[in-house]
Amino acid sequence: MNRFILIMLLFLSGCSEGRFVSDGEPEHSDEDEICSSVEIKPGPPDRPVLPEIDGIPEYSGGYDNCKALPEIKNGMIELDRGCFKGCIVIPGELTVTGAGSGETVIFCDDPQKNGAIELMQGSKAVITDVTVSGVTRGMYVDPQSYLTVEKIAISNVVKGGINVCNGESFCKSRVSISNSEISHVTPDENSGVSYGISMGPGVLTVKNSKLSGFNSFAVALWGDVSNKAETVIENSVISDVYGGKTAFEGTAVYSEGLSNVTVKRTEIENAAVSFIYISSETAGTSEIFIEDVSMNNIIAQDQDKEQGGLVLDGNIDAVIKRIEVSDSRGYGIFSKNAVIAGEDISISGVSSDSKGENGFGMALFDGSSSVLSRLKIEKGTVAGLFIDGLCKAEVGNFVINETVSDASGEFGIGAAVQEEAELIMDTGIIDSNRESGVMVYNASVTAVNVAVKDTGPRKCHIEKTCGFAPGTPFGHGISLYHGSAMSFSGITISGNSNGINMESSEISRKYHGKISFIGNASAVNAWDIEWLSELEKALAGSVFCGNGSIFTTDTQPVRDGI
Repeated sequence: MNRFILIMLLFLSGCSEGRFVSDGEPEHSDEDEICSSVEIKPGPPDRPVLPEIDGIPEYSGGYDNCKALPEIKNGMIELDRGCFKGCIVIPGELTVTGAGSGETVIFCDDPQKNGAIELMQGSKAVITDVTVSGVTRGMYVDPQSYLTVEKIAISNVVKGGINVCNGESFCKSRVSISNSEISHVTPDENSGVSYGISMGPGVLTVKNSKLSGFNSFAVALWGDVSNKAETVIENSVISDVYGGKTAFEGTAVYSEGLSNVTVKRTEIENAAVSFIYISSETAGTSEIFIEDVSMNNIIAQDQDKEQGGLVLDGNIDAVIKRIEVSDSRGYGIFSKNAVIAGEDISISGVSSDSKGENGFGMALFDGSSSVLSRLKIEKGTVAGLFIDGLCKAEVGNFVINETVSDASGEFGIGAAVQEEAELIMDTGIIDSNRESGVMVYNASVTAVNVAVKDTGPRKCHIEKTCGFAPGTPFGHGISLYHGSAMSFSGITISGNSNGINMESSEISRKYHGKISFIGNASAVNAWDIEWLSELEKALAGSVFCGNGSIFTTDTQPVRDGI
């Protein structure tokens, strides 16, 4: 009989408290010392600093008895209080001022116009202290133009608040919006589209402003291979983007093509599909910076749409600092082929999308590379952290807890790593999840100073409705399947069914740390292990306390990934 099995049988015969030493014999010491686990205290994420914005009043005096717009004098239109009916076309340079956005309105009553205010190619305009309304867009900006708006309200317009270059690749316009509000944009009756700002490759700045009440997008950016869409959104609030006909309508900030996007000190809430969606399937690399941003509530949809909170899809370099994602659907954060450096990230309450699929707190797919510090993921569905394919994540100072089973009662895994992915964990707690605290399938994981504890069975096992392995409770601390590998140093596995459940996989020690198995139904369950001597070597010096058994060889059902 293999020497390792003999040692395990010694423990099964009654030695339930002890630890391995190098010669394979159990060593006893003071029970309190043996049973104590190293206290792990990951640093909690810092909260984002949220915007402070003064309200922007809208004109509410009605559109009856409106006066005609006055003539342009010395490159200016100066408006008193009241309603002014007409549409402004700017071929050169113009400044438009009013008595205040709550006092003065420009109402364009011609639906054939591109906008209530239109800047022709190469023009410049400054618009302040007015409300813009009408039966067309609020403003329309042709290529190579410069628009500055301050203390204005764009409301009760059709299709769009501000359209810049109509998405054309040759744009190069610059638009600056500050201390303003865009809201109540009626969808176009043919396309169903309504948006706050739509811009082709150029430069857009939005500061100290509010955008709310759109069918399609609050901000939509369209870059291309040779011309980036460059945008800064700062100290602003974006809300109520309720979804249109196409797949991505219902996104607060949407960017397609090459872009540089900065979102700082901003609140985003109530979006139908995504809070921020960046797609960059181009030869170049988009650069994204997100700091002090709160994203809350992806709206439930009856439509058959895939939903996700913060989505980074393509050739993207992203820096993420102090963000919160709550009550999202599908994903809290999604990355495919993006490179992410992140710190102080909180993700909570991610449910499955309107298709009944996904439900991952953070999901990293092929090509993704992430270094994350002070990460907290709680109350996700299916998996808190999901890593799939040829990608790598380094996570430090983290908590992943209370992941729940999906609608069928399956899963609820803390961290799932599969299909050649690699996860490196340093100083963290994986607590009160379901099925497995960490599930590794044909992949690798490194755990240093990590606690995996109190994993419960799937919900469907309790309710006796499981479709997969209905009689198996799971509740494992760490599951290693199908050629997976784990290296460790200084980890505690406690309060689980099997502390480690492993099939055709391997474990190795990193540095000089040990594993403490405390209060598991079984400390280790292993089968189809090619090199039992290597497993014995890895577990030498481990602590075993209060487990129902130390080593078993039960063949159990194996998840084929998620």
